[in-house]
Amino acid sequence: MGNLSQTTAASVSHRVVGDPGHRVVIDARLVETALVWVAAVAGAFTLRRRRRPWLAAAVCTAAPMLLLPMQPYGGELLLRVYLYGLPFAAGLVAGVLVPAGPHRLARTVAAALVGLLLAGTTVITRYGNDALETFTPGQLALARQLDAIAPPGALVIEAVHDTPWRFEQYATFRYRTLLPAHATPDAPMLTCAHVEHLAERTGAFLLVTQSQLQEAKLLGIGPPGAVQVFLATCQARPRWTTIEATAAGTLVHINAALPRLYARRPHHVLLPIGRPSCQVTTVCHPTPAR
Repeated sequence: MGNLSQTTAASVSHRVVGDPGHRVVIDARLVETALVWVAAVAGAFTLRRRRRPWLAAAVCTAAPMLLLPMQPYGGELLLRVYLYGLPFAAGLVAGVLVPAGPHRLARTVAAALVGLLLAGTTVITRYGNDALETFTPGQLALARQLDAIAPPGALVIEAVHDTPWRFEQYATFRYRTLLPAHATPDAPMLTCAHVEHLAERTGAFLLVTQSQLQEAKLLGIGPPGAVQVFLATCQARPRWTTIEATAAGTLVHINAALPRLYARRPHHVLLPIGRPSCQVTTVCHPTPAR
């Protein structure tokens, strides 16, 4: 709290990374945000000069900025500050564009051009990251299948934090994420041994969807193709069983490690199950279990 540089870095510089196409979308969003705020300031001055009401809208536009020193909010605070003040900023921008005075025709043309520009840029700023922000019916079907077959208390794992789950049975399962949903080019390599260690006692389910793969690619999470290589390698291991593999993703079950069986002997000494090599009731050396 109070670290403005951390908030700015999380909201701006940490997001302008990853795939070139993703960076174009983020740059367009930042430019659009800056232009709206600049236009709002110009609108406030214009309305003040015309002796029209402007102060309330200006205060409401600027008020959300008081949140910036608070905390990064996962790198999304700047987006929320922009959205909270946008309705009032739009009213101020209208003060610049609405036809008035002797330049009515020029302002009408300017308003039309701005509208056309925003209509075009919205395709990029709103839908540019659609591959990782929208879940397909196939991905939802895999998540529902996981909910249906996983027993209560099961460990369920996602490779990258971008999965359509937790909308049902939120408290039923134990959730784990292998890679966070932010740009980490030096992220640790995904390994089969790590997942098998997590599943050692009770087993686990792993869900890898197309949205996760797109997230890793667009945000630059780990080396390119690392998640695909990880999944293809691990599926060939003995403890891994593929439950469902579709174009939308893959659902895998990882079996628990085979437990060592123990039997209780006198004096509370735990020994492997097997026939003892001695007949006394004290501690003795058993033969290996067959």
